[in-house]
Amino acid sequence: MLSTMLLFSMESHFSNYIATRFQKEVEHFHISALNKSFDGFQMFGFLRVENTLLVILFSLIASRLIKRLSERGSYYFGALFYVVGYSILTYFNQPWILLLSMALAVIGEIFFIPSYESCLGDLAQDELRSSYLAMNKIALKGSMLIGSLGIFLIDALPASTVTFIIFFTGMVALYLGNVVMRALQNQKTKPIDMLIDRGY
Repeated sequence: MLSTMLLFSMESHFSNYIATRFQKEVEHFHISALNKSFDGFQMFGFLRVENTLLVILFSLIASRLIKRLSERGSYYFGALFYVVGYSILTYFNQPWILLLSMALAVIGEIFFIPSYESCLGDLAQDELRSSYLAMNKIALKGSMLIGSLGIFLIDALPASTVTFIIFFTGMVALYLGNVVMRALQNQKTKPIDMLIDRGY
């Protein structure tokens, strides 16, 4: 539950802290290749559109790549890209860096979400499935709350400090998620190990 809250708060920070920072700190973003300038609100909208389009595009081509990785490896590398991508968005103001960071975050999301959902299904026993799903919804609401609290950090702390805090919470979520997946993997292999020990 804590891992879910911290990990999904990364995207919530984008809608709250990052969007507010763009509007307060940056008067305009200039993209030389397009010879156009955008204000903070427009740049946020542009990144949101990029996020949506890339999710659709990468979802169509990433399934084959995901199959080549183990479930744990897909989660680990996907969540790492996701955390790094959104962390970069909290600090830099250069348009091309922001666009590349969003692409990195989307690639990470595409990779780790299937493993996350599979892990959630393995955790939920049949008789307790509704309870697990309810707890997951609470965790997602908690991630939105954490993201909302990030707005109050804009005037209280330097951007570098906020970026470190967000990156650190993301890495804690990654570590906790990896621990859970390792435990599930050991649980799956335990019956096989018992059969091997018995000579079957």
